[in-house]
Parts: sequence; structure tokens; C-alpha cells
Amino acid sequence: MNIYSLERRRERYIIIYVWKIMEKIVPNIGDSARVGITAKQHPRLGRMCIVPRRLTGASHSAQSLRDAALTVRGPRLFILPPAVRNITGQSVACFKAQLDKFLRYIPDQPFVPHYVSCRAARTNSLIGQSLYPNRNHGSSQGELTTDQCSGLPRQR
Repeated sequence: MNIYSLERRRERYIIIYVWKIMEKIVPNIGDSARVGITAKQHPRLGRMCIVPRRLTGASHSAQSLRDAALTVRGPRLFILPPAVRNITGQSVACFKAQLDKFLRYIPDQPFVPHYVSCRAARTNSLIGQSLYPNRNHGSSQGELTTDQCSGLPRQR
């Protein structure tokens, strides 16, 4: 079954929304580039989201609130491979399909009481779990290649 945990669904939605902002399908958050989500085109790495700098001198609770905001969390979650994050000029359904194919390689291990010791990362967030890709999904080789039609990672 291809059903994600609640946390993974929420993070998937945030990634899709950030992509829609960069494609100008939905309006950006805030009224200026300083407040909203910004991206840049890197000559070698492709499209990258800019994560705002941390607040210096702010209290821990204020920093936690800021880190949970979409303008900070969205760019942090947009750590996709270039074949997915550089998709532009395509439909939302196409991007979702590419994103789902990538997410199949990232373990989805939600928090279950008394079962935490079996999880690879401290949390189930894509930020932590992306360090431990599920290389055995689909084949024993686990090599990612680029699909010709849409820049989609697939297994060879």
C-alpha cells in the first residue's frame, strides 16, 4: 500500500505548496521577497530554495515558532534531488508523481510508543530520514537514474 504517515503527508503537502509558489501557481506568502519563500537558480545545482537566517538573540520559544513557519520549514524540506526540484513548466500532477517516486526511497517510520529503537533517524521528518534512503526498494541494486521524459528518479 502506498499510504504515508500523517507527518509524511503534511511534509509532502508543504513541498508541493513550495513548488507551486516557485511556479507562480499560488501567491507567495507575505508581501515581499524578504518575507516570502525565495529561490535562486544555481549554475551547477539548479533551482534552490533559500532558507532564512536564524534569529540571533531570540528566545527558544520564539525560535521554535519561527522554525515551524512555512517560510522556514518549506525551504528546508525542499531538499529534493535535482531531477525533481528542477521540474518546471509541468502540471501539478506531474510534479506529484515525480515527488512520490522519490519519496518511495525515503523510509517512512512514524513514531510508535516503545518502538523508537528500530527507527533509523531521531524523527520521521524528511530532513532526518533522507540521510537513510531505502536502497532495497524495488530491486537489489538500488541505483537511481533519470527518466528521459520527465527527469524522474527511477530504479534501474
